[in-house]
Amino acid sequence: NRTGFAVGLQGQVIEGNAIVNLFSDGAIVGLVLWALWISRGHLKRVWQQVISPPEGGQISETVILRPRTALIVLGASIVFLILWLHGIGFQLHYAAFWTVLFLTGIFAAMKFLAASGFAYIYPFWDRTAERVTIDILGTRGMRESTMVGLKMVNFRTIAGWRVPHTLPHLERIRGTGHGLIPLVVGSLIVGIVVSGLYTIWLCYLEGGANLDNW
Repeated sequence: NRTGFAVGLQGQVIEGNAIVNLFSDGAIVGLVLWALWISRGHLKRVWQQVISPPEGGQISETVILRPRTALIVLGASIVFLILWLHGIGFQLHYAAFWTVLFLTGIFAAMKFLAASGFAYIYPFWDRTAERVTIDILGTRGMRESTMVGLKMVNFRTIAGWRVPHTLPHLERIRGTGHGLIPLVVGSLIVGIVVSGLYTIWLCYLEGGANLDNW
């Protein structure tokens, strides 16, 4: 605002706050790309163990799941999310792009949490994914169903988005030898079921449109 620097086309430039948001989004993407680059040796070894699973005394490069299982679970999850977004109205390429942004935000939060131990770290991925998708891909070829879908999907819609943040600490918990993993997993299942039922109850009691400020 002070220098007159603007981003956008004439007549539809974005304001200072939006420019700061774009800068922040770019910084997060840069952080994730750098993290992937410096871990390229580890990722290469993981891929080698996917092709040739570790046997005998060979140490697995992955911790919670076997390398091949981890890749299958990750791939299936990504495909499911893209098809789910497509099912609620997203055009396929918008769904794929949104998913990449979503995973970028989750990965960045996991890295911060693993490095700091500060539990209450989370990406504001819903607005970031929506905003960057519109800024990069534009709305000229966007169908109305995609526009509606972008507004439908937020951090309340995908309730399990907090789960990945705990993954860096699961091995530490498992390493204590106190049998905490069944307790953690059981608590997670109970929490998701109770939250789901409570959300459905709120929808019938108050109406789904009011859940934003319930």
